[in-house]
Amino acid sequence: MNKTRRAVLVKLFLWLVVYPGIPFVVGSIGIIGYANWPRNFETFDLPTIAAATEQVVFIVHGKDDDTNTWALEMQAIYRDQSDNATQVFALDWTPYSDNFLRCSVDGHQIGVGLGERLATHTNVKNVHLIGHSAGAFVVYGLCEGTKRVSESIQIQTTYLDPLGIYGGMRRDYGLNNFGSCADFSEAYIDVESGVPGSNEPLLKAHTFDVTGLRSTRSFGESPHIWPVNYYMSELRNGSANRLVSDPALRERFPPGLRTVVD
Repeated sequence: MNKTRRAVLVKLFLWLVVYPGIPFVVGSIGIIGYANWPRNFETFDLPTIAAATEQVVFIVHGKDDDTNTWALEMQAIYRDQSDNATQVFALDWTPYSDNFLRCSVDGHQIGVGLGERLATHTNVKNVHLIGHSAGAFVVYGLCEGTKRVSESIQIQTTYLDPLGIYGGMRRDYGLNNFGSCADFSEAYIDVESGVPGSNEPLLKAHTFDVTGLRSTRSFGESPHIWPVNYYMSELRNGSANRLVSDPALRERFPPGLRTVVD
């Protein structure tokens, strides 16, 4: 191969393969950098925990949402089912929940900080964390932060149609990690919701597939919110799984398996 032909082939390779790929590479690096750029969440306060409190419950809304749509209603239902040693909080993490590229990273960091502070309350023995959609990352962070400081606190995590994509790029992050730090973890999904990471069983939690019940119960809203509605009805009628009163849950509902609810 002469030098002229070689030079032509090199130029063709550069123009047809290398140069077109540069914007994609630069753009991907930019997205990853933006999504994972550290922020300071120290001003995100932990709610006041009373000295007599032994169990704390956090209910966390998802992306483009706030506590008014369903979290406050669930908070009221959970309180009605609890004793005086339990505090139930609906956590509002707006505006950090609004940015699709950053909400997973920000939610996780917020959760870790809250969990580390929660664990300093030595009177707290049990924690139940409930999160919908991107709120799953707050739940996961809360669990990690709490266990990092105090392994002795018993934690149940409940994921409601969780968003699984992390940092805008890591699509299977939630599927592979949610539930990993809890003493018992469960997920409720609608496989037709179309939300990345919410359509398959979690590897570290027991997954309840409630898709079929949506049509049976004539639920006319988005499939993504249906698991919230279903879980709220389970709370209301006293059928929801509660690790604090049923320590055998993990044996009955082991992680990595799916139960179809119909």
